[in-house]
Amino acid sequence: MRNPKTTGVGMSAVRRTAILVGVLFLVQTASYLAGDVLVRSAVETGTAVSDSSAAGVRAGVFLQFVNVAAVIGIGVLMFPILKRFSEGIALGYTATKIMEAALLLVSALFALLILPIGQTATAGVETLGALSLEGYDLAFQLAMIALGAGSLLFMYGLYKFRLVPRALSVLGAVGYAGLFVSGWTSIAGWEMAAVLYVPGALFELALPIWLIVKGFHEPTTDSHPEIRYRFPETVQV
Repeated sequence: MRNPKTTGVGMSAVRRTAILVGVLFLVQTASYLAGDVLVRSAVETGTAVSDSSAAGVRAGVFLQFVNVAAVIGIGVLMFPILKRFSEGIALGYTATKIMEAALLLVSALFALLILPIGQTATAGVETLGALSLEGYDLAFQLAMIALGAGSLLFMYGLYKFRLVPRALSVLGAVGYAGLFVSGWTSIAGWEMAAVLYVPGALFELALPIWLIVKGFHEPTTDSHPEIRYRFPETVQV
């Protein structure tokens, strides 16, 4: 069978998965950031939401639903890849991605509560609106804790089996460790320096670009005898 890299006729299943995972990483980052900006801009002057800003909140929540779908997609797509090397890492990472998605969904639903609550400008209702916004933030921070914990396991797998350059795995480990710590400190009311987010932000841009352009490296069973089986053979598309 011909090599798809030279003929352009076929593509391995793992190569396609790498591209899809890379795209989903970019989608999750862009959709959450844009959605969060829309939600917060609608309530930046208080918890009362005007008719004109309600559309922004709905659009922001929709984008966060897109983010949830992307998070689940990454976990599902990475499971068979990681399982070839370690079933424990595969199960652990996928489980934390599901937890992350569930918490992000809760966060988005709290944002939706701002709409009916924010339509009435009374002291009691505004208090409920403020609580909804706090719930939105709390669920997000818990999601980041789940993301940090699971992704440290993911980085360990990437590093150990050299699925991507080890420098990239180390950058991700530093970034996700900072995210894990910042989640807990934010819940405790301590504001951490924004510089802690820089390694994670760089990684979530670098990894998808690498996966889209280069894909996963295939270790050999000689260097890693614990590998259950090799990546699938090339399939025609």
